[in-house]
Amino acid sequence: MTFVGIARTIQIFTSGNWHDAMVLSFDNPEKGFESRCSYGYEHTYLVNNFEDISTPFAKAVSAKLPLDWDGVR
Repeated sequence: MTFVGIARTIQIFTSGNWHDAMVLSFDNPEKGFESRCSYGYEHTYLVNNFEDISTPFAKAVSAKLPLDWDGVR
């Protein structure tokens, strides 16, 4: 997924360490909540947690954002 505008990394704390899990980007941050945004899991994070994809035990950013290879725009 290609990100434009300003991007931020969301981390997850698990097993005593912080892990870069997801990238969140805003196309026009000056528009605030009216700006279009994109988000998606880091591929390295997905590879490291491959066995948990599609399970209720996944180390996801949110219960509403399960581990997934596809980004959202």
